Amino acid sequence: MDTLTDTANQIAAATAELKADNDKAECQECKYIREKYHGFGPSHDGSRGCESGSIASGGNNAHCTCDTCF
Repeated sequence: MDTLTDTANQIAAATAELKADNDKAECQECKYIREKYHGFGPSHDGSRGCESGSIASGGNNAHCTCDTCF
């Protein structure tokens, strides 16, 4: 094999490994949003300026859809 093919194979393997690790770490709602809406949707943590209790603002709500977070 040539160097370019070897490099492409290494990149493909590393990408597959990263995707597998991400799928393990991702919550089910994030995974659903990513698959159904191609990544567009409320973030898992929300915004620090959230007034509805997002994780980023110290609350417990993941995927907050208030105006500040979304």
